[in-house]
Amino acid sequence: MQNKNDIIFGKNESRFWGSLLLAIIVNIALVIVSIALGRFKISFKDILLFFVGKLEGVSKSVILDVRIPRIIAALLVGATLSQTGAVYQGIFNNPLVSSYILGVSSGAGFGAAMGILISNNVVVVETLAFTFGILAVLLTLSAARIKNDSITLVLAGFVVGSLFQSFTSFLKYVADPFSKLPQIVFWLMGSLAQITLRDIYIFGPMLFIFLVIVSFFGWKLNILSFGEEEAISLGENPKALKRTLIVITTLQTAIVVSLGGVIGWVGLIVPHMVRFVIGYDNRFVLPLSALFGSAFLLLIDTVSRTAFPSEIPIGILTGLIGAPLFVALIRKKK
Repeated sequence: MQNKNDIIFGKNESRFWGSLLLAIIVNIALVIVSIALGRFKISFKDILLFFVGKLEGVSKSVILDVRIPRIIAALLVGATLSQTGAVYQGIFNNPLVSSYILGVSSGAGFGAAMGILISNNVVVVETLAFTFGILAVLLTLSAARIKNDSITLVLAGFVVGSLFQSFTSFLKYVADPFSKLPQIVFWLMGSLAQITLRDIYIFGPMLFIFLVIVSFFGWKLNILSFGEEEAISLGENPKALKRTLIVITTLQTAIVVSLGGVIGWVGLIVPHMVRFVIGYDNRFVLPLSALFGSAFLLLIDTVSRTAFPSEIPIGILTGLIGAPLFVALIRKKK
């Protein structure tokens, strides 16, 4: 006779495979729609010809040089933000945290603002954003060593994040209001408009590999949720595991923030949506968060560049959609 845990596990497992299939179908459909929509419309016939290698001319150039890099970026950035958000919620056992909590977004924002001020070169902006994102987290970890616990780490992240936000505010104050300031503000709101094939070639494989690796940490996150004493009794070193996950997810987050700016809410609401459907087993939550996160951000990015006369930052839409959706999810759980 099956016990209650076996029945629940079987139910969650069946939901996982159904949700996995749904996520794949939704992603494929959104990719096709995103290729088709834009200022230069692409017919579904041309999309089919492109994928079989028989499309030539302007349509091929638009798809290959403009649409595909941005679509891949949206998929990878959305998947990464969502999955790392789920990881941080598991590490801190707190549903209200995301991968930005240790100051990586504030540090990257300062680096990007500095890059925009000293150069219009995208490589310089991305490099400085990545560097200062990592630096911010290193400062947070160093400050938290004074008292080695999760609360101190979160507070240190808040302090370091506030410090870098102040630095960024100063750069905005001294920036040229007609040329540099609008660029800084637009970047800080999040955008994939500057993504190129070079970015995909360099960062795409790294982000994909990280996503796969982190997906296999689900069982270990489940053990962490039992508490440190229980985790130790099961043969895990909780502090070492937390450090490992923080290092990996920090690298992931620093890369995506350097590419797309500060895009909020994705890492907060998507894991909640996934848990609402399949429960709290992180073996299922981590891969599904990545897949539904990619679909969510691709949808938002497509709307941001097609639904308005001029493109608006992604962060505006994720905030407008994410905040009420998050409240609805919390109320539903209650």
